[in-house]
Amino acid sequence: MSTAIQDNRADGPGGTTLLRVGSRDDPDRVLRSLGEQGAGGVVLVVGGIGTPMTGVVDLKRLARELRERPRPFTLVSTDRIVRTAARGEGLHAVPSLDGRGHVRRMVEFPVRATLRSARSVAGYGVPAGYATPLAKLRDALLGPVLLLAVIGVLIGAFLIFLYPSVDVALRLASARPAVRIKAVAEPALNLVDVARGRVPARIVDAEVTGNRRAAATGRRTVAVSRATGQVKLTNLTVGTIYLPAGSIVATPDDRRYVTVVDVTVPGTRGAGEDLEPGELTVAVAAEASGAAGNLGSGNIERMDGPLMFSLDVEQPGAIAGGTDRESVFVTEADRRALRDDLLNDLTAQAAAELAATVQEGEILRVWPLGAQNPTIVEASFDAAADQEVAEFGLDLRVRYFATVFLEADLHELVRGTLVGDVPGVEPEFEMVGDSLVVSEPEVGGVISGAVAVTVEGSGVLRRRIDVNEIRDALLDVPLGEADAYLQDLEGVAAYDLRFWPGHSERTTRLPFRVNVRIDRSSPFVGAP
Repeated sequence: MSTAIQDNRADGPGGTTLLRVGSRDDPDRVLRSLGEQGAGGVVLVVGGIGTPMTGVVDLKRLARELRERPRPFTLVSTDRIVRTAARGEGLHAVPSLDGRGHVRRMVEFPVRATLRSARSVAGYGVPAGYATPLAKLRDALLGPVLLLAVIGVLIGAFLIFLYPSVDVALRLASARPAVRIKAVAEPALNLVDVARGRVPARIVDAEVTGNRRAAATGRRTVAVSRATGQVKLTNLTVGTIYLPAGSIVATPDDRRYVTVVDVTVPGTRGAGEDLEPGELTVAVAAEASGAAGNLGSGNIERMDGPLMFSLDVEQPGAIAGGTDRESVFVTEADRRALRDDLLNDLTAQAAAELAATVQEGEILRVWPLGAQNPTIVEASFDAAADQEVAEFGLDLRVRYFATVFLEADLHELVRGTLVGDVPGVEPEFEMVGDSLVVSEPEVGGVISGAVAVTVEGSGVLRRRIDVNEIRDALLDVPLGEADAYLQDLEGVAAYDLRFWPGHSERTTRLPFRVNVRIDRSSPFVGAP
């Protein structure tokens, strides 16, 4: 036999042996211990289902042991399932040592305990098992308390089921209004502001880089060399004339040429047939380079400056050798076009990256191109405007911005607007169930990260009803007055007033005997 059984063996009522089976006892040892008791009566106390000696096999073995060695036997278990299984094997099973069930014991205890306490106070004797100080204290505390609780339950049952009562059933009126809200998704907010039509938002950004090359479109003619030739100078004076390099000779249409060397023109001598003019041929070049300086003979005919009346100029031959070439260069328009083209591609790339960060239920508004968006982090052309190159490139790094806000916040804004949810004021209406319907929002412009949004929605509304206020109004009033009050109650579509007993002329005085029920169903729920 296990140690637990030895420690829990005791003498039971009527000279029987009381054996208590612990949670760790071995069924074989329990049966052996049972056999050691001889022909005397045994009371075996076991636990609930699943503990030792409560299984079907253990009970069958126990029944067989008792059939082989008959004796008075009682199995005690508080578990009804164990008792039923034991009785199925022909064993005598009870819920407690005295045979009384839990319900009976609970009902009888307060009465018995109160009587024992009264006998003890009056000086009469009580059974030995209840004469100890601890038992007397338990009877004094629990007996009267439980008895008073039972009496209170009986009084409460009387008040609930027999005292006059009023029952009111209200069916609330409902409607589906619609609103159109011009709202703003504002990054500075944390909560929905129904009064101002604002919802919270957050700013996100994406930095993208790209490069591109393009052909230069600028075209112009560039002078390569200057036209050169000779002119003959005739001194109209008798004195020599010094003519420095760079002196100007010109055509009648003011095409200018310069002398390329310093010369001294001799004076003219003699007269008549003996006239010996002072002449000199000097090299000249076009003042400006290019083919425009080429000139046929006989076109240069004057000297510019103070010597124009002292020197006569002739052009005996052509001025030639001036050449041009075609030049390709970068224009400012080329740079702008390349920047805009690359910026458009980067805009699409940034929009895709920003959209990838948006979670379900969020709305993204990329800021339009302008003063705020994008921010140029780095921009580098490899050719300046007016530079002669066939093609040029641009490296560009930009940061794009977008504003993100929640669709649920727009729904909350519509709901709050419909019911009149203003801080510090109790809403006049309430929304029925999930009747809120919100259309796809129209997202507008962006100013400093704040996004303009237009949203429409509707919902089934009903007026808020204070049940306590109605209950107070219906206390101890004539039934006609109660009926008139309910008939004038705002927000109520229909009502049903019932009272008990039927011959009453006034309502009850007890608030808990006034039952107000509200039918919150609506024909509009679920309708778009």
